[in-house]
Amino acid sequence: MTTQAPVTTAPAAVSGEAATGTMVLLADDFQDGDLAGWDVDDGWYLYGTGTEYLAAAGGAAWMWWPGGEDWPDAYALRSSVRIDRGGLAVSIAVGPEGRYVLHLHEDGTDLLLDRPWGTFTTLASGAPVAAGAWHALVFGCDGSSLQAYVDGQPLLAAEAGAALPGGSVGFGALDGAVAGVDNVLVTRLQAGLPAFPGVAAPAPGPAAAPPAVAAPPEPPGEEPEGPGAGDPADLEIDGIVVGARVVEGEAVFVQFSVTNRGGTASGPFSVAWEAAGSACTAGFPSLEPMTFGVGTCEAAGLPSGLHTWTAYADDDDRVAESDEADNTRTGVIEVAAAWSAGPDLHIVDGNPGTIQGDEQYTFWVIVDDLNGTGFDRAFTTRFLVDGRLACSVDETGAPVQVFCDLPRMAAGVHVVETQIDPEDEIAETREDNNTWTWEAQVEGGRPDLRFVPAPSVSPPAGAPFDVAVTVEDHNGSGFQGSFSVRFSVDGRTVCDRTASGVPATLTCTYPALAAGEHEFSWMIDPADAVDETIEHNNEYTVRRTAG
Repeated sequence: MTTQAPVTTAPAAVSGEAATGTMVLLADDFQDGDLAGWDVDDGWYLYGTGTEYLAAAGGAAWMWWPGGEDWPDAYALRSSVRIDRGGLAVSIAVGPEGRYVLHLHEDGTDLLLDRPWGTFTTLASGAPVAAGAWHALVFGCDGSSLQAYVDGQPLLAAEAGAALPGGSVGFGALDGAVAGVDNVLVTRLQAGLPAFPGVAAPAPGPAAAPPAVAAPPEPPGEEPEGPGAGDPADLEIDGIVVGARVVEGEAVFVQFSVTNRGGTASGPFSVAWEAAGSACTAGFPSLEPMTFGVGTCEAAGLPSGLHTWTAYADDDDRVAESDEADNTRTGVIEVAAAWSAGPDLHIVDGNPGTIQGDEQYTFWVIVDDLNGTGFDRAFTTRFLVDGRLACSVDETGAPVQVFCDLPRMAAGVHVVETQIDPEDEIAETREDNNTWTWEAQVEGGRPDLRFVPAPSVSPPAGAPFDVAVTVEDHNGSGFQGSFSVRFSVDGRTVCDRTASGVPATLTCTYPALAAGEHEFSWMIDPADAVDETIEHNNEYTVRRTAG
């Protein structure tokens, strides 16, 4: 589930050390082609290339997820982030009392406490992350304990004092910034934050000066007033899609989504797009208040490399607007070299679905060369489940369908990640679109009752004794039905014990046995009343000497 960034495709968010839980609270890679569910300020918009999308920002703006007010106070945010210019604020525990902020900027990184809103305390500071490149970010909180990782390496850690109550996540771009966010994944921490090596957290203290960190125009929970009837029109570009693939010398296809956020109809207008001297214009009919329209245009081809683009709503100022300053959007476009420059391996299809916990699930993906070079070399594809390697498969040529028999998984949500050419042995025109991430929903399925651990007995001679056995469900189906265990010695039944649900421990008192060797056996569900995936592993037998 990788998506196109302001410059290039983002890597999938990786499993960082802080993300120890697998209970997903939020997952959005923007591949549905919208920002639904997010509360988005004017400067954020959807950016894409026709098939791949991300959230991008130009200038001071705020985006947050309002659905997390009741989240626990121990969770981790994983995301792909990129800053081409300016700075980016990543916030967690966003709520009425404040938030924790990881501020990434050209001079360094700062871990901040914003409580009450607009009052910043610096908790820790560190070196900057590289601009113009995608980074895998993990930002975790466990009450007042905070940790941040970048590209799998420890970045900052701190204690914030009194913990903020549970809250959501958000992203803020700073004035003059060009930034992108993709592959947002928030997971509950089931085992807390790990030990944090090698980074000393300074004692909290007030910031030397309030940092320029983008914040919501109003704290969460307050709704801004909408336009009034009769207020002037206000045109804003809230989505831009640039071609399916931009290649040097070929025409650039641009699609705009524009909304009139004012109180009167706009009248006809146009939207222009320009990059490195190549330009095009799309005409729009009149938009009624709080409605949107979509227009397209085609610009001349660009040379390969990185180019800054600018889009202008109402480029010839035909519409009298309440706000003339919010009509511009900027971003960065990467124009690829000619198709024949080399292969570009990419996952173009897969078979995500619901898995039954008692089934062996075969997962597959189709790997193709987007550049159509006739690629026929050998390459490796890896499949990981919750960060652990499940399969490593070698194939030759593309397109090719690659299969992996996933291990049986307990009921719940699991993260399956597929990596093409993980060792970068194939020289590709793009190396940053080789990962695909999928969330697997595993249902309970049928049980497989087993003795865990295997029963053991050390019988005395001439005296009664107790034997206890423990039964578990190997499939993790959540079985809570009734079942019985038969205790036998030398072919004779000693006890039949019944329990409800697993795990369960059952005990039988054996009579006194004569000195010498005896055969002990235990059988789960001797009447086959429980429908199990495996019925032949319910009996266990040992020979032991009494005395």
